[in-house]
Amino acid sequence: MKKKAVIALISAPLLFLAMIFALLIAVLNWPTIIINPYSLSALSKYLIPLGIHVGWSDMKVSTVSSGFLDETVSIKVENICIKMKPEIEHGCFSDVGISFRYEFKGMIPNLKEIGPLSMTGGDIYVVLADDVEDESTDGEIFIPDVRIPGYFSDVSILPVRISVESTKVDYYGGSVSGSVDINADSSNQNTIDRISLSFRLNSDALGRFDGTIAAHSASSFRKGDWSASVNLSGNLDGGGIVSSSIDLSTDDGKELGVEVNADYSEGILAASSKIDATISSKSVNALLNGNMKGVSDVIPEVRFSGCRLDFKSSDKSGNRGLFDFKCLTSARLKRNKLPCDAEVIYRPPEDIDLDISANGESFFIPDLDVITKGSLSAVVRPHKGKLVYMSGHLSSAFEGVPSEGVKGWKFQTEADLDFTIKNFAELVSVLEKTSWPVPAPFNVLDGSVEFSVEGKMSSESDKIILPAKLRSRLESAKQKIFLDSAGKLEIGFKGDASGKAALDMNVDFDDVQIQLPDLALASIPRLVPDSRIITGGGLGNLSGDMSESYDFEYSISLRTVSGKPIRILSNLTPEFIPIALDMNTNDERLSGSFKIESFPVKLFSRSANLDYLDIELADPSEKSVVKGKFVIPYIDMKILVEIAGTIEQPSIVLASEPPMSEGDILSMLLYGEPLNDLDSDNASSVSNTNMAIAERSMALTSFLLLASTPIQSVAYNPDTKTFSARVRLANKTSLTVGSSGDQKEVGIKQRLGKGWSITTNLEKHDTSPGAASAYIEWSKRY
Repeated sequence: MKKKAVIALISAPLLFLAMIFALLIAVLNWPTIIINPYSLSALSKYLIPLGIHVGWSDMKVSTVSSGFLDETVSIKVENICIKMKPEIEHGCFSDVGISFRYEFKGMIPNLKEIGPLSMTGGDIYVVLADDVEDESTDGEIFIPDVRIPGYFSDVSILPVRISVESTKVDYYGGSVSGSVDINADSSNQNTIDRISLSFRLNSDALGRFDGTIAAHSASSFRKGDWSASVNLSGNLDGGGIVSSSIDLSTDDGKELGVEVNADYSEGILAASSKIDATISSKSVNALLNGNMKGVSDVIPEVRFSGCRLDFKSSDKSGNRGLFDFKCLTSARLKRNKLPCDAEVIYRPPEDIDLDISANGESFFIPDLDVITKGSLSAVVRPHKGKLVYMSGHLSSAFEGVPSEGVKGWKFQTEADLDFTIKNFAELVSVLEKTSWPVPAPFNVLDGSVEFSVEGKMSSESDKIILPAKLRSRLESAKQKIFLDSAGKLEIGFKGDASGKAALDMNVDFDDVQIQLPDLALASIPRLVPDSRIITGGGLGNLSGDMSESYDFEYSISLRTVSGKPIRILSNLTPEFIPIALDMNTNDERLSGSFKIESFPVKLFSRSANLDYLDIELADPSEKSVVKGKFVIPYIDMKILVEIAGTIEQPSIVLASEPPMSEGDILSMLLYGEPLNDLDSDNASSVSNTNMAIAERSMALTSFLLLASTPIQSVAYNPDTKTFSARVRLANKTSLTVGSSGDQKEVGIKQRLGKGWSITTNLEKHDTSPGAASAYIEWSKRY
């Protein structure tokens, strides 16, 4: 008995171990004993407390033995669904099939293969809660580490196919729906090294998109070395069409190389770009090239090349980064039609090249609700458009939140744009061959002319207001035109003012001296008009072309610096004529006044002095108001001539010291003798002149002509108020001027000898165009 008890005590544990071993051998060789629909159904119930519900309509489990303890288990499931609320409403597949193979090495089971895996007929519906927060990235860029977990490093993964025919994701503010197909294949060593994915998405916030992704790994996704190509195309809800290709690659999963080619079009707007970038968890370095067409009517095309962005994390916990951006941008400008021969002087550039740089602080990981601030600078590369050089720069400090849109941004901008004619003599030479020749005496000047706009503008204004400057430094042997001017250029960019421009300038004549061509009062008259004089519709057509091409207004003030009048040099005056200006001109009229300051003159064949001559401009010019005073000294007396009224009908007051009658004063002025010493013809001329002056029938120009030339005769009809005077210009040349109401007449007669003479005559009426005539006359006295 004792012997049997001892044997039973020893053999019972061994027998139990043998039974367990036999059961284990049976399970490992026939795994369906444990892995079967019933056991898996029972196991799924333990997931319910975790909020996971799994169900299926049919399941089959089968095994294939490849040797002792070398088994392959295959599971096929129909109509399987998973629910995990509130996120996953349902995730269903009509057919799912998966296999795995294991074997024992010694006493340790080893997973040898997984797959193939097939999931088809997918229908997934996901709802994201409104208060779902973005997953924290700890202030670093996430670079996908696409590799198989280490414990699967020796496992062969066989082809995978997943087909989701319908998927929908609802999120706060919109939804995305579509379909996805995923395929993974093996090309060597019976393990996956290629993954492809195709999808079709429809976003109610963005639009409809189709795309593919193809990934490859030389190490079969075991070392973090992988490359991927992404292709995307779609239609945006706003009407735009977008397409892009993206190439990604990494050798170790820590640094990512990116190449992006993207195209966008909407109506006449078309844009394309290429980006080459290197991305790590804490920095981005990118090179950008591209172009945009149809940007606006004014700028139809913009190109950018060699643009470099350096972006690095500066505050990991605060998700802040510092960026530095440099770019060469070329903007194609609309070709405006310039009037007449203007393109000979200046041709607007077809392209403006800008060196753009920007730096500042922003979010490092994209977050459109975080403030961005920095500065932007754009330098215009010097450009020569025919004779005009253009250069300048623009800089701006900006601050704003991207999610609030452009209108919410603040910026303070400084700009400086310069237009320079460096060689005025070259301009004169070019214009000489056009219908805009530079007239004498300005055609001998040389030097530079500069126009610039510079100043500040703010986002708080509806207009861009740029202070403007005009500066000239033109000189010749006897001439000088030094101007220093300031004003402002207003450019509207909002509402009805958009695209309109207005220039308001104050031109200060700092140092100006002009040499008039030598004037000869006696010469053979022209028989035909000067070809340089444009009459009829010439100027009208010019202004019409400009009004159609430009929406531009201007107002220019012309003033001389106090104590520095404009100096006019002439062979008819012993000294320069000093003129002080205070005038304004705009696109409608010329107004203001100018003053001729005191200077010596030659009047009535005597040395005299002009005290002052002030003219207040009016429209028409004949109505301009004049006020002046001349002093003509004689040996024992002096005559004073005071002028007031309008240029057309001035009031001329004659006085003398000691006092004389007006007849004697006029007689002394016209003939240098008292009235009583004149013959009847000259006395009649004095009387007629006196009546014409008294009744304001003599224009200021007629009076000054009488004062500058020897008088032959003066006629005046008080009934018709017709005034005429004949003055001698030279020995054989005389000039006749006359006026009657709205009619003005001037004529020159040149005696040729032996009774022959030639006469030209010009008549002008206030209400009708003028008429010119010329005729040859022969006369003989008997």
